[in-house]
Amino acid sequence: MNFRGGPWDVSIRPLVDTTPIVDTFLNLMIFFFLTASFSEAETANRSRLDVNLPKDAVAGVAAKAGPAELAIEVDRDGRVAVDGAVATLREVEERLTKWKKTEGHGAVRIDADSQVSHGRVVEILGLAQKLRIERISIGVSERRE
Repeated sequence: MNFRGGPWDVSIRPLVDTTPIVDTFLNLMIFFFLTASFSEAETANRSRLDVNLPKDAVAGVAAKAGPAELAIEVDRDGRVAVDGAVATLREVEERLTKWKKTEGHGAVRIDADSQVSHGRVVEILGLAQKLRIERISIGVSERRE
């Protein structure tokens, strides 16, 4: 009996083609790199102002505004941003008016820097009061001791 020939020949080594594995790996790397850059852009677009919230021993601030919550941020220089877009007080009032008509049952959250002038926050509170917005919260960060 001659077992050397035929499909069971041990002298022929099978070849493993690694091209599909390498292609899949590179595609996954590209996908993850793009996804990571989009998430950074999304969070950067969320808040264009550098805001250091005042610290409170009890309460912490939610990282994201809820679906019916309008986030207003004030940085230490007094610049105001509504949902991540820098705006003047007039634009804030227009945005609050539009928000009141569409999401009137929600809340407004003011995230003001701990170094900002108190008067700037009072101006925004006055705009909300003028539009009869009743649910207003002030964002703070949790104090760590």
